[in-house]
Formats: sequence, structure tokens, C-alpha cells
Amino acid sequence: MKNSFIEKIIFVGVMLVSIVACQKHDEDAFDGLISEQVKMVITADNAVEDSRTVLNEARSKVDWSAGDKLCVIEYTSSEYSDPWSGDQWTEENFDAVESSSANIDALNRATFTAKFTEEKNSEFNYYAIYPFSAVSFNKNINSVKITLPSEQNSTEKSFDGSADLLVSKPVTSQTQAPSLMMQFKRLVSVCKLNIKGLQAGMTISKVAFKAENKALSGFVYVDCETGDVSSAGFCNNTNNNVVINYATPIDAAKPVFFT
Repeated sequence: MKNSFIEKIIFVGVMLVSIVACQKHDEDAFDGLISEQVKMVITADNAVEDSRTVLNEARSKVDWSAGDKLCVIEYTSSEYSDPWSGDQWTEENFDAVESSSANIDALNRATFTAKFTEEKNSEFNYYAIYPFSAVSFNKNINSVKITLPSEQNSTEKSFDGSADLLVSKPVTSQTQAPSLMMQFKRLVSVCKLNIKGLQAGMTISKVAFKAENKALSGFVYVDCETGDVSSAGFCNNTNNNVVINYATPIDAAKPVFFT
């Protein structure tokens, strides 16, 4: 199945399998002269149903969680011209930071705080990716490396929030605005699976999925301007299995949630 925002695949065989990927975080460090910092409050738009990370079946929705953190990227560019030769060039600047943990209000809206170096420019572009731990940014907004863990830690009532992938729509501002409203799009499927044939009273502490010759994990490159995933898919870092762990075993009659 192909989503217009990003490709996502679900394999159906003996058991239902969804795309997952191994978690890897090799964050780049961004050097620069720091003078003052600009504090920015980012609110996840609650009107967009995909902007959630924890399942809430009672409300038939998925909510943000208090421990969620974003990778927030600020991009600016400046045009220069050599008065002698007439040559022109563009200088691009990126700043990628880890947000604070989400603050959840009574209406289940999530707000995050991010701090950037104060800059003077005529236009600022902002992008956000969840979760922060899944992002490896190489200063190319059109090809950001994002991964998912091959092992997920689900609960009786929800999938593993860190095994989710959300990418915001770009936001452009004429200043380093003190607040931004961002809309997010889910890049993976949230699945609910009922396992049949188990005896009453049994519990589940681990569930493993495997699909021969199918890449169920690994990293992808995402264009944060468009939300499109690279046609290369999971590239060379692949795994054909997914493991769901439970810190507290669940009743075998309960459904299994995963992404």
C-alpha cells in the first residue's frame, strides 16, 4: 500500500507484519559561535489525527506522551555576490536541536520547547521529526536519515511510542518566532493484532514476526520538504524480523499493538 505522503508497506502472511526498523542514533554535532539563544514553543496541532504517539482506545485516538521529544531543524540561507567577478552563491545554515519533553495539557495538546542560536535573516524554515532518537541529520533537509527500532516495547494498551515516525509539514517564518504551530504526518502504520489459538489463562511476554526475503527494518531517507521517502526504501541496513517485548506480560486474549 502506498501513502501519498510516504511509502509504507504491510505484509500479510501467516501473521500480520508491519514495517519496522532498527534504531540507530549517530547525531551530527553542529558547531558555531553562540551569542544569545532564542527559546521557541512548538505546539502539535491537535486537529491532525496522525499527530499522536500513544494509543488511546477509549477515545479511539492516539495521543502524544509526556516523554516525547522532537528533533527540530532550523534552516536559513543567504545570497552573496562578488562585486569584482559578479559570481553569486548561496550559503546555507542548519541548526538541529533536541526539544524538551512534551508538555501535555488537559485537552491532550502537546507543546515542546526548543532553543536556537539567535540569527539575523529575512526567512526561517522549520522542520520537526519524531522521535529525536531516530534521527541522524547530515545537514541535508531533502535527505534525512530516520530509523525505527526492530525491538518494540509495547504495553497492554498501546504500541511503543518510540517505534513511531512522525514528520512535520514545513513552517516558514519571517523571524525566529517565539511560538510555532506544527502539523505532523505518521510515516508508519499502527497495527492491532489478535493472536488466535492460545489457551485461556496464558500470558504473552514476547511476540516475534518474521517475513523471509522482506525488509522489515532499517533506515530510510526522507525529504522533509515534501514528506517523500527515498525510493531506495530500507537501503542496505535491513532486518526481516520484528520483536515485541512486554515488561509486564499481558493476557493472551488481549490484542497486540505495534507499528
